[in-house]
Amino acid sequence: IYYYYPGADSDLNYDFLELQGKATYDFDFATATLSLNYSPDNFGASDDAFYPRFTIAAPLPYNLTLNGWVGRQYVSDNAAFALPDYTDWGAGLSYTYETWSFCATYTGSSIDDDQCPNNCGHRFAFTITKTF
Repeated sequence: IYYYYPGADSDLNYDFLELQGKATYDFDFATATLSLNYSPDNFGASDDAFYPRFTIAAPLPYNLTLNGWVGRQYVSDNAAFALPDYTDWGAGLSYTYETWSFCATYTGSSIDDDQCPNNCGHRFAFTITKTF
């Protein structure tokens, strides 16, 4: 995965490469996924970064799926990253109709408001996805 921020000053070192590996197992009643993302030169030149994440999805009647995850961001240079290492999590409910998916999700993190007053609080999101 390559993150590219067009128009950003190159001195900010926003652009970076991230590698991801994951394994998934279907337990019939739920699907579990364990993934690990690694960046050798993370956002803002914050050096190595690791992000392990555990995700679970359980199908429900009527094309509904209950899903949730917990992940942990580890960054070598927290001062350059401007945040401490943190845990994030989320839970949601999705509905699939033909090639459309509608998902309502509530997310949060272990970051205190005083560490990140503008964008790190708990959030509710609604997404619509179309598969082609």
